[in-house]
Amino acid sequence: MDVLTPNAVAAIMRDEGPEDPVVQILTIKKISPGDSKGQKADRFRLTISDGTNKHNSAMLATQLNPMIVNEEVVKNGAIRLKKFMANTVQDRTIIIVLQAEVVAKDLGSVIGDPVGLGEKRKPAPAPAPSAATASRPAAPVKTENPYKSPPKPAMPSMAAASSGAYSPIMSLHPYLHRWTIRARVASKSNVRTWNNQRGSGRLFSVDLIDDSGEIRATGFNDVCDSLHPVFEVGKCYVIQGGKIKPANKRFNQLNNEYEMQFESDTRVTLDMSADNVIPQQKFDFKSFRELENTPVSRESNVFADVLAVCHSINDADTIITKATGRELTKRDITLLDRDGLSMTCTLWGQDAEDFEKNGGVVGAVLAIKAARVSDYNGRSLSVSQSSTMYINPDNDEAHSLKGWYDMEGATVEAKPLTVRNAGGNTTRILLSQIKDDQIGMIDGKPEYFMAVATVTYIKKDNCMYRACPSDSCNKKVIENGPEEYRCEKCNKSYPNFKWRLMTSMSIADATGQTWVTAFQESAEKLLDSTSQELGHLMENDEAAFSKKIADAQFRTWRFKCRAKADTYQDDTRVRVSVVDASPVNYVDEAAHLIQQINLYG
Repeated sequence: MDVLTPNAVAAIMRDEGPEDPVVQILTIKKISPGDSKGQKADRFRLTISDGTNKHNSAMLATQLNPMIVNEEVVKNGAIRLKKFMANTVQDRTIIIVLQAEVVAKDLGSVIGDPVGLGEKRKPAPAPAPSAATASRPAAPVKTENPYKSPPKPAMPSMAAASSGAYSPIMSLHPYLHRWTIRARVASKSNVRTWNNQRGSGRLFSVDLIDDSGEIRATGFNDVCDSLHPVFEVGKCYVIQGGKIKPANKRFNQLNNEYEMQFESDTRVTLDMSADNVIPQQKFDFKSFRELENTPVSRESNVFADVLAVCHSINDADTIITKATGRELTKRDITLLDRDGLSMTCTLWGQDAEDFEKNGGVVGAVLAIKAARVSDYNGRSLSVSQSSTMYINPDNDEAHSLKGWYDMEGATVEAKPLTVRNAGGNTTRILLSQIKDDQIGMIDGKPEYFMAVATVTYIKKDNCMYRACPSDSCNKKVIENGPEEYRCEKCNKSYPNFKWRLMTSMSIADATGQTWVTAFQESAEKLLDSTSQELGHLMENDEAAFSKKIADAQFRTWRFKCRAKADTYQDDTRVRVSVVDASPVNYVDEAAHLIQQINLYG
């Protein structure tokens, strides 16, 4: 029994648990989600023993499930409890194991003769009385009331909280009615309103973290009005009281199966002493390369934490939402990661309006918690209501990325991240369908399609222009004199410029023809040259430039295009732009044609 901590079970039940006690696992029982209302993941209930006493209501926190699944923890093994707590639920004390490590995989058998607290141990057979003691009267035996309940561990109160009796966030569950946590506010939403058939109201939410995990807490109506001014991002608070319920994963992407709802009796107190104890925001960053290989569809909700550098910034724009008819501000920025991959990220509402005011500049490092990943216009990101964006966060990963960008990243040739399959949800069409099906004309929304077509003609005139040399601007510059080029957007003159492609071309298939416009990256691919090379040839070698244009004609490509209606002087027409172009894989193309032929018998 030397490996086990003596009297550990009794001490834990009295909330006087020794530091890092070692206990033996006597039984393991799996509790499936269907066995418990509100539960969304498997839980494991353990019987633990210190060799003298045992307790059959120990629960393993869900983040430790792999220790059971991978058979690191098995029956008769010994573990060291690094973090744990005892809670009383319906007159039963539950020991919640939050962090543990394996001491012995299998001790072979049960150590000692453990019994439950309050149970009587079976007495050993009494020795036969000797002649000397047989005539001595027996001493009275003091009996204990068998119906007396064992003392209950005290639940954390606000007074106890000041001495450190806090519940870890990851230990909270719907059946825990009394708890006190100490946590940092990682993010805080603005007050939002809703109006539906059930009524209207106000709400706000905060993301709370401690060293065990994270949880989202929401306040409604009067509670929203009273608590929203209390919380400040980055500060630590002691919070007591509230409702714990299963998380709505449609709106809550935090790594916790539960979320919290503030109520009228919730008590919140600022705790300045916890600043050096509780960690800052928790991230699980994914590289753009990982996101490129993540399956994404229009119906799926894929979220990821990303860390990247702002490589370019578009102007804020205003759109009218179809659902509510309200104006909404949006802004597209281009993010670049250390692999040299770039991705468009869309900001909405206040994030879009205040981006530059809050320090959003080219070269700023952005950490986005729960950015939404989609296959819109290739692989792209957006900062949704479930997301939180941090500009130039103070952590080692951000500092390292900033150093890389300043040293070399700012000058790398960014590779736009695009879907490697047949365009994600993009539908393959014949070019005649653009007119026949009025693609791009419905509701004023852009539509995307894929087509295999041949470039039949490229307009050589005005196929490129001199653009602002700034990384964050692609506007056309005005030549004011020798080596002086002015950008009206930047309100600045430069001694040089960069070439940008905006090439108009005709493409055709067996059913019809359409004009499309290819911009920069897609045009460079179609012309098999960079814009700078083509600009040099156009100014210095007209014949070579014309040959480049001619060589790009009558080549067949797999086009991914965007179609949108545009109205000018009461004339509405569909404008088609090339999102991407890739060479035709003729094996795949032949298989597709055979499949289409077979559809007609």
